[in-house]
Amino acid sequence: KNSIRRIKVPPLVLNELENRRLQVNLDKLRLGDIYEDNGYISCQKNGRPHSMSAMNIALTKLCKRNGIPVISVHSLRHMYATILIEKSVPLSQISALLGHSSISTTFEYYCGIINDDENIIAFMNNKFIPV
Repeated sequence: KNSIRRIKVPPLVLNELENRRLQVNLDKLRLGDIYEDNGYISCQKNGRPHSMSAMNIALTKLCKRNGIPVISVHSLRHMYATILIEKSVPLSQISALLGHSSISTTFEYYCGIINDDENIIAFMNNKFIPV
């Protein structure tokens, strides 16, 4: 239940999701009964879910292609939470966005960041500069 939440995304993301939905529909037509329909928008050509490492592999390629440090999907989630903390978003809201079952879970993971002097936005601006 905690993994279902509503988020705002830019139009660029909505366009990509629509393109992927259209591709999935084409794959369903092309493969017929062979297609394993799990209702996913991002999946393999046969409808099966991607492997656990597929997103990190794709993200690694993307980072390398653009000359920025390699980062994992989990690190992106951590960065997202850290930026929200730096922007003074209430911890209860961050907890809900991350799908944590309680605010104490969020506090437990990010309390060090709340008290840390290093600013993640400054770090990103210094480290994530394409070459």
